[in-house]
Amino acid sequence: MSITKKQFTALSDLYEYYNHKLFLGELPECMVSLVRAYEYHGAFSPNRWIEKNSDTQPIHEIVLNANTMTRPDKAWHSTLVHEMAHLYIQVNGKATSRGYHCKRWAAKMKHIGLHPSHNGMPGGKETGRRVTHYIIEGGAFEKAFNKISAKDIAKYNLPYQSLIGLPTSSAVVASAAPHSPVPESRSGVKVGYECTCGNKVWGKAGLELLCWDCLCDFTVISKQSK
Repeated sequence: MSITKKQFTALSDLYEYYNHKLFLGELPECMVSLVRAYEYHGAFSPNRWIEKNSDTQPIHEIVLNANTMTRPDKAWHSTLVHEMAHLYIQVNGKATSRGYHCKRWAAKMKHIGLHPSHNGMPGGKETGRRVTHYIIEGGAFEKAFNKISAKDIAKYNLPYQSLIGLPTSSAVVASAAPHSPVPESRSGVKVGYECTCGNKVWGKAGLELLCWDCLCDFTVISKQSK
C-alpha cells in the first residue's frame, strides 16, 4: 500500500469509527485531510468539495493540523471529534457561521463527552469564536477511545508523523486587529480585504487570506463598503 493510501485510509477509518460510536452513524461522508497551520488543532469547513460530473450535494471538509498531531492519540482524536460536532450542527438544523461555537454545538459536545471551554479548563466560556475543550472523565468520547482494541489501534493510528514544528512564516495567511482601518491604495494595486468578524487587511489583488480569529476567508471590500 502506498504512503498516501496508508495515511488517509487511517484517517477515514477513524472518522467512521467515531461516527458510529458517538453520532450513531448519522454524519455524512466528509473529506478529512491534513494541513500545516498556526493557531488551531483542527477546523471544519462546510461545502468545500463537489464530485466531478455529478449533481450530488457539496462535500464538507475537516482538516487536522499535522504540526500538532505529536500530541497523545487521545488528544488529537478529540480534536477530530470536536470538528465532527461542527459537522453535526451543519447537517442538523440551522448552521452557524464558520468558526462559531454555538449553544447547540456546546450541548452536543457535552453529550458526546467533550466539554467546551475557551481555555480548555472547567469554568471556561463555552461559546464564541475561540473555543477548545477538555475531555469529560468517563464520558462517551473517553469510553469510545478506550474501546479501541490493541488490534485496531494500528488501524486507526496514523503511520506517518510530521517532523516539522509550528511554522513561523506568515507569508500565506493574514491576521489583523479587530476593525482595523483599511488604507486606500494610492497606486491602485493594493486592495482591502474583510472577514465576517470585522477584521480588515490590505494587500495586492488576488490574495487568498484566512482570518485566524474566526477561521473565515477574507473577501475583497467593495468601494461602496469602504
